[in-house]
Amino acid sequence: MKEKERQTKRLDVKKEFQQVRKEIKETEKRLDAKIDKLDAKIDQVEIRLDDKIDIAVESMKAYTDVKFSQVQSSFQLLGDKLDTSVKGIVNLIERGMGNQAKIEDSVQNHEQRICLLETKAG
Repeated sequence: MKEKERQTKRLDVKKEFQQVRKEIKETEKRLDAKIDKLDAKIDQVEIRLDDKIDIAVESMKAYTDVKFSQVQSSFQLLGDKLDTSVKGIVNLIERGMGNQAKIEDSVQNHEQRICLLETKAG
């Protein structure tokens, strides 16, 4: 009888073991399904984040392009003003040099007249 009891216990243990295996497999299936759902959600979140990042990058590009255009315009205006000022200064210097040459000629003519008058008077 002891042998029969052992065999019965073994069968009971095997049945319990098979039941536990079955439960483990079912639990694994449920966990796999939940993991798959989580993976899908993570993928969706990554896609949304990528879209938001792309939008933010494009927005920053547009903003910096506008700012660089404004700076470029300011530098162009400054360059134009500087060119105008330099041209004015060059013209002023050229006129001054021309006037100086005229004055030098006039002074030389006066010196020649004075010398001529001195020789006549003397």
